[in-house]
Amino acid sequence: SHLRDAMRTNFMTLQTAIRLTFLPLLQGLDREVHDHIVMSEMDASCVFASSWVLSWFAHDILDVEVASRLADFFIASHALMPIYLSVCVLAHPMNREKILDAPCDFGSLHMVLNRIPKDMMRLKTGGGTDLDGSDSVGGEEDSTTANGEGTVELMEMFEELIEMAVNLMLTVPPTRLLRITALYQGGEMSPFLPTIPTIAMMRPPPSWAVSPSVPTDWTLLRRARALREMSPAERAEERRRRRRERAREAASISGKRARAPVEYKSAAGASGLGDAYRSTMRRRRRRKRAAAGLAVVSAAAAPAVYTRGG
Repeated sequence: SHLRDAMRTNFMTLQTAIRLTFLPLLQGLDREVHDHIVMSEMDASCVFASSWVLSWFAHDILDVEVASRLADFFIASHALMPIYLSVCVLAHPMNREKILDAPCDFGSLHMVLNRIPKDMMRLKTGGGTDLDGSDSVGGEEDSTTANGEGTVELMEMFEELIEMAVNLMLTVPPTRLLRITALYQGGEMSPFLPTIPTIAMMRPPPSWAVSPSVPTDWTLLRRARALREMSPAERAEERRRRRRERAREAASISGKRARAPVEYKSAAGASGLGDAYRSTMRRRRRRKRAAAGLAVVSAAAAPAVYTRGG
């Protein structure tokens, strides 16, 4: 589900996803940077961010450790997380200053935005040479000497960006983002809203993506084969047993969540669940309590009705 839109025959679906989400998110996170970009007549598709989202920054961040960290983060998060992180890249203090200092015209600002990843890579090279060999200032020895400490600086910056992106997704989960997109700039995105069902990265995450553990395909096939060989009564008992196991597992997860609420909140936020997930669970609990209360009232009223009838 994460790379499905990037693997299509063209990038129209991916560009539409960026168009529908990038500027609305940026407006909520940093209104000043958003207005500066919009006033420069930058297209809403934000072409400068396409390679960031398409390659998960691996095309621009030429550092194996940082690229691996980002890949791990994106795989474990909602499919829209690369866009959330891209928005945070622009809002980072180091980058927003460069954006706001740039002239408010398309050519100049587009050049600044395209160079942001290379400017970030200077943290690794100690402000000397880009890893692609351009703009060489210091010698090879200076760049090599700075690489060890520079990698740490670059990683620290991306850890800050990861934290910003998770907090942003907690504040504006994907379910709420769709409503913000519909209202953005007085309905400017309305012509593109009908395409949302065709965009894989804007769909809710599958159940297995947010489950604490998932059985392998081989295990599922073996279970299905075993169920086919059972009698109907045995199959029913086996299904009840598995439901009890899932209930015990859910109770265990709830206990861990109570002991580590901060970690759970971050994981739920990165998965795109966040407050929406908690609201759904609260509604489910309220419905269960209401149904249980109704059952108790009905059970208490039944003998009285029977007595009067007798």
